[in-house]
Amino acid sequence: MTPVHDLLCDEDMDELLETVDQWGRDYPHIPRSVVQHARLVVSKSIPCSLLRSLREDVDLTSKALGYTFRRAAKILDASPEELVQLADWSPNDVDPNRFDAMLAELRAVIFLDDERFSDIWLLASKGEKKADGTATRGQTRYAVEVACCTTLKHPPELAPFVASKYDEKKHQLEATAEVEHCRGSVLVLVFVDLSQIALVTREEYLERGIKPAWYELGLPITTHLAVVAHASDNCVFPPWIGDTSP
Repeated sequence: MTPVHDLLCDEDMDELLETVDQWGRDYPHIPRSVVQHARLVVSKSIPCSLLRSLREDVDLTSKALGYTFRRAAKILDASPEELVQLADWSPNDVDPNRFDAMLAELRAVIFLDDERFSDIWLLASKGEKKADGTATRGQTRYAVEVACCTTLKHPPELAPFVASKYDEKKHQLEATAEVEHCRGSVLVLVFVDLSQIALVTREEYLERGIKPAWYELGLPITTHLAVVAHASDNCVFPPWIGDTSP
């Protein structure tokens, strides 16, 4: 049952649906399948991060989605509909967590591009245990795994949370690194709930999250942990291969 506080009144629903219907005109890079998914989420009041973000600031959320699909399409040289296929999402999948995971992969692609990576590829899993993609920085090829994080972790909980996410994903990273001949690997934790991520600062993500987790896990210098939240909060540890050592 949908919680009472997540239900939309008719006036709010009509306003949100009107905005979503204008995405095709205002943000042509947002795929039609995503517009249909957003209409379903709003009309059925499906509790998820997309609905929360739309309710809190529909204009900002619309712009953020338009930006994400536009940047990712350019980086991956793909059409809007090809993007959702590359990210292994189907419009028939009504599970809101799968939509969040698709967006997380696209935001990770943008992060890697901002970090001066090239040859960024998403790898369709097809049920196989492998990482989400590969990318190259300088002369080093990396296996890339994305962890979609939909729940805020307060600073004292960050390091154990990051460590647990790495333990969940390490086999995919290791398998892909071997098959794709990658020297480096990176786990990118993407926090998708725009209503919460600003409550944690970049310094906290770094100093109380990925940095202590990296030391606790005893990872090699070629394995990196990264956080993608607001652009000003994005961070990575240790520095990329070839950059300054920790």
